[in-house]
Amino acid sequence: MEPNRTTLICRLIASLLLTAMIASPGSAIGADDEATAIAAIKSLRGSVRPINAGSEMLDVAFHLHGRQLTDKELAHVAVLKNTASLNLRDTQITDAGLVHLKGLSKLQTLDLEQTDIGDKGIAHLANLVNLEYLNLYGTEITDKSL
Repeated sequence: MEPNRTTLICRLIASLLLTAMIASPGSAIGADDEATAIAAIKSLRGSVRPINAGSEMLDVAFHLHGRQLTDKELAHVAVLKNTASLNLRDTQITDAGLVHLKGLSKLQTLDLEQTDIGDKGIAHLANLVNLEYLNLYGTEITDKSL
């Protein structure tokens, strides 16, 4: 199904906003409001939706279309403090990108399958006390971290 003109214009605007934020060396992505962060995530082909109808808790996923997501771009997810589920399967995330997740105290489900995560970055997840599910299949995590 072809996107309509309005969808294309919205994607273009979101992409331009993202480019401006990344290109501005003095800008703090962490200061973005949630609407800007969601627009940036969608421009990266990620999805953001409520866990349940009427819920404040969010499901954020990049695993289907946003596989080119990088560590720097993961900073947009850090703005969404109500993220309960995050799927980063098959993305370009590395140890360095996990620093953006350490403030997501409501995170319950995290899928890091087939990413370049190793022992060095997993320390950023230590304070995620609500984490109930962590998929590390196909990563470089060793018994040392576990």
